[in-house]
Amino acid sequence: AAPQQPAIHSAGVRKLGTSDPVKVDDAFHIGSDTKAMTAVLCGVLIDRGLLSFETTIGEVLGAGYAMREEYRAVTLEQLLCHTSGLPGELPGETWATFFPYDSSAGADRARMVEEALGLASLHSAGSEFAYSNMGYVVAAFLAERVTGKSWETMMEEELFVPLGMESAGFGPPARDGGDSTTVAAPWGHSPDPVDPAAVAADNPLALGPAGTVHASLSDLEK
Repeated sequence: AAPQQPAIHSAGVRKLGTSDPVKVDDAFHIGSDTKAMTAVLCGVLIDRGLLSFETTIGEVLGAGYAMREEYRAVTLEQLLCHTSGLPGELPGETWATFFPYDSSAGADRARMVEEALGLASLHSAGSEFAYSNMGYVVAAFLAERVTGKSWETMMEEELFVPLGMESAGFGPPARDGGDSTTVAAPWGHSPDPVDPAAVAADNPLALGPAGTVHASLSDLEK
């Protein structure tokens, strides 16, 4: 018998207050599901011998890199498993300096890593679970350092293109903004519609490895 095709359905509108229906091939912002993709990317680099689960932050960034000493022995596995001790977020005042989200300041992943590695740890590495966006930013930064490529480039080359994820990208899928009657893609809501042109329409680009990918249902399935 022929294999059954997956059942995919959509309901609702792309933006509250409009009549444009959500379509099954629309790209949705998938938030922290991005982390699974970042982990797969790290796995690819492990298979190639560029990293290992035991690789430490200190080994990749070097003895001269300024960070709190407790982070030097943190492993890639601990970063990916949320047991590194890194706080989940940056302090509010520091976080605010990464907006507008799509500005050069918002895209400065190196600075975000510096800020994160300067924060006091929540617990000793490997002793507890504490969900951490910063851990995934640091993990991706290690991948960038050993490859010489940006996380965005690696995502395109290693996941989006090989899997045929033509709808996949970074940031709000409705970046063009649309207008009051025509909206090109789903808008975020919190709970009111979030204009994709707003300075805080998404996480800063630097936080990408922890949560800025968008993709359609079928591409996410891939």
